[in-house]
Amino acid sequence: MKVYDNNISIRPLELKYINKNYLNWFKDKEVQKYIVGSNIKNLDELKKYYFENRLNKNSLLLGIFLKKNYHIGNIRVKFKDQSKQSCSIGILIGNKEFRNKGIGKRSLELAIEKINEFYNTIKFELGVNHQNFNAINSYQNAGFIIKNKKKNLLLMEKNLKNLNFHKFSIGTAQMG
Repeated sequence: MKVYDNNISIRPLELKYINKNYLNWFKDKEVQKYIVGSNIKNLDELKKYYFENRLNKNSLLLGIFLKKNYHIGNIRVKFKDQSKQSCSIGILIGNKEFRNKGIGKRSLELAIEKINEFYNTIKFELGVNHQNFNAINSYQNAGFIIKNKKKNLLLMEKNLKNLNFHKFSIGTAQMG
C-alpha cells in the first residue's frame, strides 16, 4: 500500500528506516510526552517493535515520508479481528520540525482512505492524551469525534459507515 499526495507519501515502513534518527524520537522529552506506553530505549527494542508489527497479520506499520524518502513519522494500525472492519490507529510525527503544519491530519486522512479501500475498514478508533490539544484538534479536523474519556485519555472514533451521505444518485421516477 503506497499513498502519495503532493509531497507526502505513506507506505509500509522498511527496515532501513529503523535507525538512530527514528530512535531519537523516543529519546526526545517533548516527543515522548504524549506517546502512550512507549518504553523503547535502544535500537534492538525498536527493531523488535518493528518486526512484531510487520509479522502480525492484524497490524500495519506505515511510514510517513516527505519528498518520497524523508521519514518524519509513522502510522500504526491494529485491526480488531480477521474481518478488518474495525481498527485502532495511532500516528506519530516524530520529527518536531513538521508538527502543527497539517501533515499529521493529511497523513491520517490518506491512510484511512487507503485502508478503507484495501481492507473495507469502516471504523477507526484512537486514544489521545486529554492535554494534547494540537493532536485532538488535528483528529477532529480529520473527522474523528470524542466518544469517551478514561482517566487522562480521550477515546475518539471515525466511522465511515456514518459518512456515506455523499454517495447518492439522481434520477427520475415515472408514476402512472
